[in-house]
Amino acid sequence: MGLGDEEDWYEIAVEENRGLLVVMTPSEGNFDLVVTYPGGEQASNQLGISSDGAFITPSESGPCEIKVLRVSGSGTYALGILVGIENAE
Repeated sequence: MGLGDEEDWYEIAVEENRGLLVVMTPSEGNFDLVVTYPGGEQASNQLGISSDGAFITPSESGPCEIKVLRVSGSGTYALGILVGIENAE
């Protein structure tokens, strides 16, 4: 993400009671990850690892928004997404 680019947005369809795991690892720069449930509730983005991440189990089906924000610097990031994890309740 370059200096003129402040954020990247993604949208993923999720199913009720099926888990979603999102992990973002920057190669350079300082980025934040924001994951929003269907309905607008924001998920916690801490997995206790060096990358930013969130694991959610939505209570309803619909679009889940994933946003990567540039806090400082510039660089690239890797974004890993697993959708539909069974038995995630």
